[in-house]
This record gives sequence, C-alpha cells and structure tokens, in this order.
Amino acid sequence: MLDNTCYKSQDIPMLPTEMKRLLGLICLAVTCPVFGQVQVTEELRLSGSQGANAIIGLADPATHDAAITVSGSVKTGGYTWCTGTVSGDTIVLSSAPGIVGYTDGQVVRFASPTALQGTRFLKSAGLAALPVVRPDGLPLTPGQIPSGYVVEAVKAGDRFFVMSTLNSGCPPGFIQAHENLCIEAQSVPNQLFKQGVERCAKLGGKLCNWDEYIAACTLVQGQLTGMFVDWEWIDDSSNHGHGADQAGRFTCVSQRHWGLLPVTPYRSRCCFNP
Repeated sequence: MLDNTCYKSQDIPMLPTEMKRLLGLICLAVTCPVFGQVQVTEELRLSGSQGANAIIGLADPATHDAAITVSGSVKTGGYTWCTGTVSGDTIVLSSAPGIVGYTDGQVVRFASPTALQGTRFLKSAGLAALPVVRPDGLPLTPGQIPSGYVVEAVKAGDRFFVMSTLNSGCPPGFIQAHENLCIEAQSVPNQLFKQGVERCAKLGGKLCNWDEYIAACTLVQGQLTGMFVDWEWIDDSSNHGHGADQAGRFTCVSQRHWGLLPVTPYRSRCCFNP
C-alpha cells in the first residue's frame, strides 16, 4: 500500500504499462502534490542510486500485511537499540537514528552502564527525563539491574517500565528471611528517622515494619550483624502521628515508641519484597 505519495510512472520501471498509465492519469487528475492512495499488486523494485532508494510519505500501516514504516514499527512495539550514559540519577540514551519523540508502546534496549536501583530516570538525548520503574510500578530493587545487563524498557503513560529485571533472591548485602522478605544484613548507625526512610527508598525498599523485623530476627538472627547494639527505626507509629516506633534494643521483641523524630539518631535497617 503506497500512501500519501504521488509517483511518476517513469520512475517505477517494473510496473505494468497499464499501471503506469493509471498512475499518470491520477497525477494529471489531482495535480501533484495532491496525493491519492494506490495499491500495488505487482513487484516493486527501486532502481535509484545508493542512498536514494526510498519511498517518502508512507502512512502508518492500515493492515497487518502492509509495509511497515519506522513510525509504524515504533507504535507496534519495534525495538530501538541505544547506548546509555549516566548523568546523575538519569540514564541518557543515544541511538541512530535518534529518537525524536516518545510514543506509548515504544521499546528501547540498552546495556546498563551501571547497576540501577531506587529512583531512576530515563531519557533520550534532547527529550524530557521520565521515571523508570519495575513492571509493578515500584522503584528498581538492588540487584535487579546489574552493570552491563541488557535492559528492555517500554514507554507507557509518563513512565518507562523495565520488562527485563532479574528476580532471583536477595541482592548482595541482604538476607532472605523467607520467600517474601529480604532484610539488610548490617544495620546502619546514626540515622534520623527521615534519613532512614529516604535511604531505604533509594535502595528500592523501606524500613522494616514490626512483623517483618520480628520474623527476620527470629528466623535469621545469626546472619544479621549489629543486632541488639541500639534501637533501630521501624516502619510503625503506634497511632502517634508525630513519632515512630523502634525495635531490637535487647531482644527480637524489644519495642518502644519515640516521639521526637528530628532530634536523636538511631540505627536503621531496610526490608523489601524480593
């Protein structure tokens, strides 16, 4: 299907004589460049010079067996291979030909230039940066995108969804307490509550809640370090809106409420679902 293009019959030597005459009549009738739509049922062979063999102005394919244009392939899930570089928390992609705009369903592939985790953004050179997330919409978890890993991401709405993450157990530095829980092996000292929350979020996790903390402490206590050294922040507040709970000072079941969040630093430990 040749859409939105007016052809001179002498430019297409392989067409039958009747088709050439028909094309000539179409151009005379509508006066180029007022374009018509022509269905070619014979073989079409281009004989121009190298680099000039092209049909310009094809519309997106209207049927499953029509010619696929570049824009049509992008919209129907075509892949663009890119090279990625790191700029702060953003992966900047470059490709040939370059990506000139985002389209829902657009898929990009690139070898990750670094290990990706937490809040990250993806952009094509010259375009806006969009958040990049897991298929479930959550930030990338540590270990899911190692350096050099081939990433496949699809643009949907205002985000890129990574469809090729690794999901095999817990990443380095975390212990698998059970099939639905990874806990950080080493607690981190000198953390205000907000700092602990932000640190875990950047890793793609969160502070452990009471259930997670006591389960991990009970099941894998021997593999955790920094236990019972000091209080650790947990993701609970005991219905007090201006404070948070702490756990693990003396035993697995040690717990207390602390109401002065910005004042005193304590230890923090992150959890996430693998």
